[in-house]
Amino acid sequence: MTRGPHHQTGRGSGGGATRPPYTDGGWPAQDFPRPPESLGPGETRVLLALVLVYGRDGRATVRSVGAAAGLRSVNTAHKYLLRLRELDLATWTEGRVGTLRPTVAVAALATGTHPG
Repeated sequence: MTRGPHHQTGRGSGGGATRPPYTDGGWPAQDFPRPPESLGPGETRVLLALVLVYGRDGRATVRSVGAAAGLRSVNTAHKYLLRLRELDLATWTEGRVGTLRPTVAVAALATGTHPG
């Protein structure tokens, strides 16, 4: 029998699903890839920042969205924005300044409570 890379030897390893040899007991991310249509935490943060900046200023730049998202790198912001464009959540015209905009809006849900 060939043992896979996640086979745990020792007591309790007989039968059933084997656990990876991690102290937290979690499975490696590569075993369960994220669906392409889902957003990770960085992409979500950038999308919300884009909606905020565009709604506040009427225009958005990669730099302003990255800063609003708390990112230190414009390249990281651009990477997330490319992913959002693949998912049709953001759009812009290549080579044209000031054309970055969200294609979605954030809806607030009423909870029946009002601060103040």
